[in-house]
Amino acid sequence: MQRQIQVAGALLLLAAAGCKKEAAPTALPGAPYTLAASRDGEQQRVTVKTASGYHVNDEYPVSFQPEGGERLQLKDVVTKTACESGGGFSCTAVVAFPNVAGTLAFSVCSEEKCLIEKVAIKPTP
Repeated sequence: MQRQIQVAGALLLLAAAGCKKEAAPTALPGAPYTLAASRDGEQQRVTVKTASGYHVNDEYPVSFQPEGGERLQLKDVVTKTACESGGGFSCTAVVAFPNVAGTLAFSVCSEEKCLIEKVAIKPTP
């Protein structure tokens, strides 16, 4: 239930941020990452940035499933940036997909656990 509330809060933040051309990073309360969305022509570009102590899970395939459509596997179009702390991990992932409503799936990990996140995405005006 708490995760549902966090996701709902993120949706409200993304919807509010969608009024700007370049959305400011948003954070789910207690989530180990922030999301920022911006429009790029007919596509939406989403940046996932992990919090300290977390990294993007390289083993989990990033995907986007448009409402009523087939899941798009994005592993070949994700751009990742290495963590400043090193360690061979990536702490930022940027991905572009059609500017439509749907669900973005990705995973972030700490030393202790990995979280699989599925975040509802609204089109960016």
